[in-house]
This record gives sequence, C-alpha cells and structure tokens, in this order.
Amino acid sequence: GLVGAQAQAPQALAPLSPPEGVAPLSPPEGGTMPMAGVAESTVPPSGGEGGAFYPYFTCELGGGMATAYHRRPYIYPEDTYSMALVKLGSGSNLLGYYMYHGGTNPVGQLNTLNEVQTSPGTANNDLPVCTYDFQAPLGEFGQTYPQYYMLRPLHLFMHDYGQLLAPMRASFPGPSELKRGEDTALRWAVRTDGQSAFIFVNNYERLQILSAKRGVRLSACGVELPELTVPSGTMAIFPVNVDGIRYATAQLVAHRDGRIYMMQIPGISTTIALQGGKTLRNVKPRGTARPVCGNIYLLTADEARLCPRGHRPHGYLHTCQRGRPAPRHRQGACQGGRCPVGVRLGAGCRLSHHCAC
Repeated sequence: GLVGAQAQAPQALAPLSPPEGVAPLSPPEGGTMPMAGVAESTVPPSGGEGGAFYPYFTCELGGGMATAYHRRPYIYPEDTYSMALVKLGSGSNLLGYYMYHGGTNPVGQLNTLNEVQTSPGTANNDLPVCTYDFQAPLGEFGQTYPQYYMLRPLHLFMHDYGQLLAPMRASFPGPSELKRGEDTALRWAVRTDGQSAFIFVNNYERLQILSAKRGVRLSACGVELPELTVPSGTMAIFPVNVDGIRYATAQLVAHRDGRIYMMQIPGISTTIALQGGKTLRNVKPRGTARPVCGNIYLLTADEARLCPRGHRPHGYLHTCQRGRPAPRHRQGACQGGRCPVGVRLGAGCRLSHHCAC
C-alpha cells in the first residue's frame, strides 16, 4: 500500500503547471459517494485555495482499529477494502493508511508510552502497554491478515494503471443524497478523462446488509455495460476503453510482461468486450496458466489476492511458549489469507505464517 506524506498548507506552495501534453488537473465535480460505514464522503467543488493542479491525497484511511480495554471494535476486511475503493473512486490519487503495519509501543524511561485516559490530547482510550497491532493489514510482527490480501489487487491496479487513473476526474451519476444505512439505490462513481474510464461500484456498508441491486445499467464515455444484478456486499472497478478492452464486468488487476490480469467479481457474470468488436460472455477464470483471450487472464478473487504469478506455498512456523522455533511445515497456499487446516499445535504454542509471493 501507499503511505501518505503529511500535507503542506496550500498557501505555502507555489502554483503548479501541468507537464507539456497533460490536461490540467481540476478537483472533481461536486457530489458525494456514500462511504462504507462512515456517513458520506463529500468531494469539494472545483476551485478554492491552492489552485487547480493539486491532486487529492487521502491520509489515515482505517487500515484497522486499535483495541482498547473498554472499546473493542472488530474490523472486517471488507471495511478497509470498501473505504479504499470508495476514496479512489471519489478522486483520491494516493491511499494513505493508519495503520498499514502494526507495531509495538516502546517503553519510556519514566513511564510507558501507550495511550491512556489520563494522557493529554487523546480520545480517552486505555490501550495496551506494548502491543499496537491495530488489526492492520500487516500485524505487529508482520503477520498478513485477510485485509492485506483483499487490498492487494487494488494496490497492484494502482501501481500498473495509476498513470492512466491519476488525471481522471470523478463524477457521480448515481444519487448523491444517500445516508448511512440507506438502501434505495446503488452507490457508484466514474473516473474518466473523456476517452477511457473506470466505473467504481460499492454495495457494501459496515454493519449493514445492503440488498442486491437488480436491473443496474452502468455507462461511461458513451459505452453502456450490459444490465447487471449487483449482489449484496459487492465492490468492484469496471474498465471502459482500457488496454484494448471496450468494457468488462471484471476488475483490472495488473499489466505485467505483456499480460493483462483481471479479477472475476463474485456473483457477477464476466463479460469482456474487445475494441475489435469481439465479445466474450460468461467467461470462466482460467488462472495464470491459460488466457481467456489473447493476452487477457481471468483470475478468481482468491488468485488475484495472492499475486499474478499464481498460488505459491506459504511458510508456517510453530513457536513454542519460550520462543524457540519448531520445524517449519509446508501446508500449501492460503486462499485469500485464510490458512488451511491440518497444522497441529502443542500446548503453549502459536502459529505464524508468511506469504512467499
């Protein structure tokens, strides 16, 4: 993931001009795209202090949440993923997380450094003395939690398609007055430069069960996607006029070594329409071994969450209560961060694992 730097005050920066041949970057048009579980994400209108050429960055997206003694929220992987996808679809060009990697609070010379109710400038939380795991994608000791794998296709997409995405302005064809928990319409947005586009869809909200949306018609750049039923909990990015693809109801993940990797969206039949006029319907994933057409590879969500190279074994390390390592076991690949069963632990032992990708 990308970590956002601290933003300087706009008045302290000189106005910027876009590079030669690059269209000016203006802030997205006014509108809202409801955010998963956090009321609404409001995009300010064009203009304002700082000029028109400053990109939008997002700092302190909730990669997880600290666990206090009297507040113990559990963060689902979908909470983090939906928030990142919504912010990207709303015009952000950098995803900064707090935290992306958990850690351990150091011990001070005179007292502990953890947040407590008596410490100034805090939210009155009594946090553990040492651990600051934060339920982050990477845990305190480097553990890879499920949200790490869920975010990975999004981060690969940003890495490989960020140059195309960054100048695109955001617009909001759907209703802009949806409130938290409201389930009357699909939440979606478009980022486009007028020629190519990405359609962002979010049908997930924390601690809510949003209904499936039927008869959905999405369009961008004059291209209309086939009528869709968007299942409850679906989050997706559909490309329009990108990499020779006129449109697809699958999500672009990466473009590596001349290969285009796409991720099937669970519950949505995959259609890939090519610029040449050919349309593939009801496409089934074939993994990284065989393309579905030309240089296009369709992966399942679990395959995309590991890496474009396909499944590789995870290493499992048993650690006894005294911290001495036991023999390493190879148990095959985790699917989306979930460990297979069959690893036996003795009394006082724990299991840690790492991804070989």
